[in-house]
Amino acid sequence: PGKAQTGVAEPEEPKTCFDKYKGFVAAVFLSTLTATLFLLRSGPLASSTCSNVILMLCEAIKFAVALTYVVYKGQTGRLFQSIPLAFVPVTSYVAVNLLSFWALKYVHASLGALMSQIKLPATAIFSRVFLGRVVSFDRTMALFSIFFGALAIAAYGQMEKEDEAESGQLPANAADVAINAVPMLTYVLATIALLGESCLSAGTGVFTQWVFKSSMDTLWVRNAQFGVLSIIQYAVLQFVIEDNTGECETSFDTRGVVVGILYASMGISVALTILWLGAIEKTLASVSSVVLTTLGDHVFVLHTMPT
Repeated sequence: PGKAQTGVAEPEEPKTCFDKYKGFVAAVFLSTLTATLFLLRSGPLASSTCSNVILMLCEAIKFAVALTYVVYKGQTGRLFQSIPLAFVPVTSYVAVNLLSFWALKYVHASLGALMSQIKLPATAIFSRVFLGRVVSFDRTMALFSIFFGALAIAAYGQMEKEDEAESGQLPANAADVAINAVPMLTYVLATIALLGESCLSAGTGVFTQWVFKSSMDTLWVRNAQFGVLSIIQYAVLQFVIEDNTGECETSFDTRGVVVGILYASMGISVALTILWLGAIEKTLASVSSVVLTTLGDHVFVLHTMPT
């Protein structure tokens, strides 16, 4: 009563170690998984399993995890609320994943990482326009510094690899997948697809932050909805539109299963990073993976060390 009369506010409870660093941990996982998936979906490391089939496995895992949380929390009644709203991010992420899967078959992983840098400024702009999030001058300068730095790293890695391929310094298996073996039109279309995927991903991340409404329960309810709707869309794409093309296998190979599990883990990391930090921070974690991607691309694919 004395504090209330004198207008002294009650001291806030100190944050636990988990509360302080949970967003950072989720972001680190997201960055690492993004780099790993860039490598496992490109060039000689790509799985022979159809991308739609891999993504159906991914969404099934995410749905199982989300549904378990929803049932545990007694939120099952919310699974049937505002379902039309879930169609927007689901359809967008389907397009993002398919564009990325297709494009990375024709370009090196480092180019995929290069184009993904567009997400950072695009997310900041979308957050300002649609969420009204004010980005200070200092933060703006920091974001653009990181953007141009990551862009330079990815561009340098790509140029270095092209020079080594032309001079014959790369191993034979790496030279076989050099970009000059891909038709120019296909290479340009793949690059445009990666650019469009980055902008679409940025906009979807901002929309998803708005949908989650800073609630853990809402996050898992929405992810359960996303999982069901995504499985339906990928199934239609695979078995109605792309069936019998012969370009990929509908059965899983080991690499396809690994990619599916990693994709599911990355999806959960994305959701938690958006909830605990925000869309801009989530994108920052994604684009920071360029360093890991460049290092992994050289060590595991080209068998050389980057300068």
